[in-house]
Amino acid sequence: MKTKLFLIMLTLFSVIISFGQESIYKFDSKKVRFTYLNGVNFDFNNNNKTNYVGHFNVFFPANDTNDWGLNIGMLKINYITRDSIVTTKIENVLKKPLDVVAQNGDTYNQEYNRYATQTKVSSFSLYVQPMRLIGKKGAANFYIHGHLELLASKFETNTKIKTLQTKEITISNGIPIPAESDLIRLLPSESTKTVNLDSGYFGLGTTVDFNVINNCNLFLQGTAGWVLNYADSYPSLDNEGNYTIATSEKSQKFYLIRSYFQYNTSKATQVMLGTDIRGNFPKQSPYYSIYIGLNVGLDQIFK
Repeated sequence: MKTKLFLIMLTLFSVIISFGQESIYKFDSKKVRFTYLNGVNFDFNNNNKTNYVGHFNVFFPANDTNDWGLNIGMLKINYITRDSIVTTKIENVLKKPLDVVAQNGDTYNQEYNRYATQTKVSSFSLYVQPMRLIGKKGAANFYIHGHLELLASKFETNTKIKTLQTKEITISNGIPIPAESDLIRLLPSESTKTVNLDSGYFGLGTTVDFNVINNCNLFLQGTAGWVLNYADSYPSLDNEGNYTIATSEKSQKFYLIRSYFQYNTSKATQVMLGTDIRGNFPKQSPYYSIYIGLNVGLDQIFK
């Protein structure tokens, strides 16, 4: 996998260098758009908690003398998932971790426990998108784009355990001694498993770049292709009995929908509202992010 990721990075830089040699000198520097966004995304599954979103992007649009464009950037984002799992178990738990249940009169607790599991996904993306203008309609430009991306993701699976009912069990002639494997010495109230995954994405898609009114922009992309390795949609139990995210080294089809609306508040600053939806075909539930932030238009500052 390290070899594959190295090839992805090499491809990314090759695309940049190729455009630099062949096309970038044809770009209209007055139309180049810089994004330096600092914002927050909303986690509606966690009491409306917010998390940091950062985006640095340079967009070279097509112009009257060049139908090619280039979109390149780095994105730090947090995704919301719909993979909450709630289960209940009846478990035998020692009152104290060092207790021994070996004879009549010994006691332990029988507990009815609720397990609530949820996964958080945070990602850092480095992407390059060569673009070809295919049409215009009014203030809207339509592109076909290629998509090359290196995505570093952290999957954090958190399980909270709540005891709903407890019953004390006393060993007697009518109640046999449970096997040691059926006794839990210490049951934590919470457990967390973290998995890190670096993935390479290759795809094609369409882009709409629309100047709505008064230099307010709507940027919309849909992309589909292949990812070289991926994480499972839902948490599963590992050998220790904890929920975690399993990964696979097999390739998989993916889709990515990305959009943002930019409203100019001044010559050099804009408020941006964006969405990011990412998933794998055919059955994976999508990860999504809704964010808002303040963009500093570096292209305007240095004019």
